[in-house]
Amino acid sequence: MATTSSDAWSTSPTSQKHAEADIEEPSTCESPEPMSCYLHHDPDHPMSSFSVINKMRVNIQLCDVSLRVGNSVTKAHRLVLASSSPYFYAMFNDDMAEKLQSEVELHDVDLGALQLLIEYSYTGQVHITDENVQVLLPASSLLQINSVRDACCTFLMKQLHPTNCLGIRQFAETHSCNELRTRSHRYALQNFEEVVKTEEFLFLSFSEVINLLLL
Repeated sequence: MATTSSDAWSTSPTSQKHAEADIEEPSTCESPEPMSCYLHHDPDHPMSSFSVINKMRVNIQLCDVSLRVGNSVTKAHRLVLASSSPYFYAMFNDDMAEKLQSEVELHDVDLGALQLLIEYSYTGQVHITDENVQVLLPASSLLQINSVRDACCTFLMKQLHPTNCLGIRQFAETHSCNELRTRSHRYALQNFEEVVKTEEFLFLSFSEVINLLLL
């Protein structure tokens, strides 16, 4: 059936003028003709898309890699892992054996920490607690997910206390967290009278005490 003139969308100047009154100014497009291009931008699109992709991960849909830690296997999408972790990016792109493997075995990483970091890759969120920070920090450091690594360091800085500052200092040194090491070292010196009464201090060797005081 033919469309009548009353049913058709009018593009006459008069109708455009009425339409423009109700439409907010569009973003600028590289077009010489005004209103010949409209750039639509949905700021929620990335988040909503990743929400769907994460549900696909949970439901094991279109997953193309399995990560094995011990006897446990966690499935995920290579693209998401590579976009969040330089470690996985190199693994899946460079000339490494894992590039063509459907199952990759990981060593020296805690299973719980790995699962938290995989979820972070999809959601951008991770809960850091007293119970998981000691495995989450080294795992995020290994996988080069620096935003989580830095967040773990910030968390530990806020937990500094005379009873734990020496342990945190050693932990930071082991994992090359320079700012955390500096902060915990400074805290120990500033609270030295209380620190010397703690169990952590009693386990220090003579050379470690000298290093604490001189560095």
